[in-house]
Amino acid sequence: MEHDVNNNIFSIIVLALSLSSAGISVSQANDNMKNNHGDMMYGGMMHGGGGMMHGGMMYSQLNLTKAQQQQIQSIMTTAMEEKSGGKSMITSMQTHMTESQSLINSATFDESKAREMITKHQASMVDVRLNMLKTRHQVFQVLTEPQKEQFNALMTQRSTMMQQYMSGIPQ
Repeated sequence: MEHDVNNNIFSIIVLALSLSSAGISVSQANDNMKNNHGDMMYGGMMHGGGGMMHGGMMYSQLNLTKAQQQQIQSIMTTAMEEKSGGKSMITSMQTHMTESQSLINSATFDESKAREMITKHQASMVDVRLNMLKTRHQVFQVLTEPQKEQFNALMTQRSTMMQQYMSGIPQ
């Protein structure tokens, strides 16, 4: 259960970083601009190569046209506006962390409060993941068929690398 909560929190953080940097990322990619963290659309070091919508460096390998970059920027901007720029998600995560710490610090463990908190958090995570998948789907539809095939091959490669990395981490 704790592992699921940690995965959910990590997912929220990754999504928040992806969505909050998307508008800047695409415009920077249009101009080939860099900031001190690297090109965020293409997985600058600040995002550990994650970049926009977990595609990271994969998008740089797809040779997006300026029109595609603009479409993706529009999709990402809309997604950010629908989530209040990710602020509501971050506030929700902070509230969850505060409530969790309160439960831990309490002299007695309130299981019903913990279950209520977990249920509320899981419900919000369903919405977050649903919105993330919708956005990723919209971005994917901007790609040409060869780009989609290349992106899927790169995702398979990335998944294999992640599995290898995770197999070295004790569970």
